[in-house]
Amino acid sequence: MKTKNHTLSCYQYCNRVYDLIQKLEQIEDKRVHPSVKLPTVILV
Repeated sequence: MKTKNHTLSCYQYCNRVYDLIQKLEQIEDKRVHPSVKLPTVILV
């Protein structure tokens, strides 16, 4: 359970950081959508 919580918090943290970077850089690439989270992009 502890590992699951850690993984979830890491996942949420990565999403926040990725969204922040995306906003700062104002990415207009059609492949990049706010709904596509960082772990998904890494796995693809």
